[in-house]
Amino acid sequence: MSRVLGTLAILLTLVIAPAAAQNTWTLDSALAYFHSFPEEQCVVVRQPEAPVALHGCRAKFDAVDEPGELVPQIVHYVEYFNHASPDEGDLFSVEFLFVDFTAFNEVLDVGTGTDVERVRRALRGSGEWVTDQRTGHRLFATLCFLTRARFASGLIWEADLERLVEAVRRIVRDPVAVEKAIEELRETARQS
Repeated sequence: MSRVLGTLAILLTLVIAPAAAQNTWTLDSALAYFHSFPEEQCVVVRQPEAPVALHGCRAKFDAVDEPGELVPQIVHYVEYFNHASPDEGDLFSVEFLFVDFTAFNEVLDVGTGTDVERVRRALRGSGEWVTDQRTGHRLFATLCFLTRARFASGLIWEADLERLVEAVRRIVRDPVAVEKAIEELRETARQS
C-alpha cells in the first residue's frame, strides 16, 4: 500500500502537477497515464479435457489517443499449445472467451477472440485482441476460457460453458448480476 501511495505521490509531484500547471495534460490523459502502471490479472479457467491448452494470458487496460479523445481499451493476449491427438492433427482455428471484471467483482465486459492460424501438433500459438472500453470502470481481472477449436481434419471441439459459468458464480456475489453475466456469456458464445 505504501509503495502505491509513494508511486502516486511521485507521479503527482513530478509529472501531473507540472504538466497541469503548464496546461499540457487533460485530466483524462493524466488518469490514463496513471492507469497504465499496474499489470492486471488474467486467470485461465483450466479445461483438462480440451485438445488445446492455455499456457498463459495477459489482460491490460490501455488508452489510445484518437483525434479529440483518449479511447480506453482492454488488450487481451493469449498463448496456447496444440496437444491434439494425431487423428485431430493441426489446429486450424481457436476461439477464446474473455470475461473482464472491475475491482468490485462486477462484470465489465464479455468478448471473444478468434485466431485463424495453422498450429501444428505439439506447437504453440498466440493471439492478441483489443476491445474498446468506455464504461468508466477500469479492468481489474479477466477470466480466459477456450470455447472452440477447429482442426485441419474438420473436427470442431466445443467447450462446456458450465465450467465458465461456475467460475463466474464464484467471483460475482450479486445473484442478479451473475444471471445477467451468464446470459451475456451464453449470448456471446451463440453469436460467435
